[in-house]
Amino acid sequence: MIGSSIHSVVLNFQKIAFITWTAIKTYLNGPYYSYLELNRNLQLFGNVRKLSVDDEDIVNDLNGKVCIITGGTRGIGLEVVKTLLKKGCHVITGSSADGQEIEKRHKAIVDQLSDQCTGQLDIWPLDLSSMDSVMQFIDKFKQSGLSVNYLICNGAVMFAPFKLTADNFETHLAVNYLSHCLLIAQLVDSLAESAKQSGHKSRIVCVSSGAHRASTIRFQDIHCERLFSIYHAYAQSKLAQIMFAYKFNEWLTKTTRAADVTAVTVSGGHQLSDFITIACLHPGVCRTDLMKEFNFFNLRPIQSLPIFRNAEEGAETTIYATLSSHMEDISGVYLEDCRVTKSSQKSYDKLIQQQLWTTTWKLLDKWTNNTMLYVVNQFADNSTAPQQNNDNQHHQQQQQGDQLDITYLT
Repeated sequence: MIGSSIHSVVLNFQKIAFITWTAIKTYLNGPYYSYLELNRNLQLFGNVRKLSVDDEDIVNDLNGKVCIITGGTRGIGLEVVKTLLKKGCHVITGSSADGQEIEKRHKAIVDQLSDQCTGQLDIWPLDLSSMDSVMQFIDKFKQSGLSVNYLICNGAVMFAPFKLTADNFETHLAVNYLSHCLLIAQLVDSLAESAKQSGHKSRIVCVSSGAHRASTIRFQDIHCERLFSIYHAYAQSKLAQIMFAYKFNEWLTKTTRAADVTAVTVSGGHQLSDFITIACLHPGVCRTDLMKEFNFFNLRPIQSLPIFRNAEEGAETTIYATLSSHMEDISGVYLEDCRVTKSSQKSYDKLIQQQLWTTTWKLLDKWTNNTMLYVVNQFADNSTAPQQNNDNQHHQQQQQGDQLDITYLT
């Protein structure tokens, strides 16, 4: 009885200490990013680029191009969507709202752009906290017959209370990270195919956060069931995005398509890196609904300080990563203010990247039909995936239309 009470006291102390420490680390990022925003707004030390969508390096004509973006009906994502629509892009985004609300949002966006909207907007049901919902979204896209040129992983939650999703994933990890990994895995063939058709590399853009600098990946408690802090949960998911982008880029350079078993016929054994790039970024400290989760931000005098940017300005680096000709052959990088810069030191740890890669595909095994687990083994130790004769393999792949067909290039 006494031992149980002592254990309870110790655990409660650990929880309080964990919340306090992770909050301190998160808020310690504040002065650094406040300085960056101040410098950007006032141009105190050197010129920080303020992007215009009409800049010379930004693609102007997106007719025939398709972009999938998560979180595209509000905040930064909405500003990106509006820019793409003005340039003639076919934009597909998702929403967890009901059908009536989706129609309302669609009408509001199109009406706001009026004659400037030369593209096409589709808003499909999508709940990023549910991997089944993500798969339904993917299936709908595959049935459309379209190929995707740009995949922008923008949707996110911030400082949400502790909750395990229906898939038993912690909410931040599911929404901000795992859902986007699943989207990437299931759409990689489409991205490669569109690049082959257009002659331009397809791009994956992951919108992360400077908050990643305050975190590590706690593999022993990755769903925060033992120790939960809103600060750690959010920052961990954003660090995971960046580390995944680095590892995925490495994977692209070592992976090819097998022409006899995939939809993408690549001659000469080209790596996927010849067709797809991936980048991640911090959009800046923006006046969006997410920032309202910081208590101090709700003070009106604070909001007026030149240490924030509006949603339109917050979209600049995402637009740059997606459309700038300067990014055509740049992959596996982290950006802030439309330029490549360093992410946290921890994010470059190869061992942690590999552990995250392995853990990620094990968590998503149910929705990737085991294929990515074979890739994990190959990537980790150069072993060979289970082999089948071509006839049986082709028959199985016809039965498993959603399976990602990957051959490791040793």
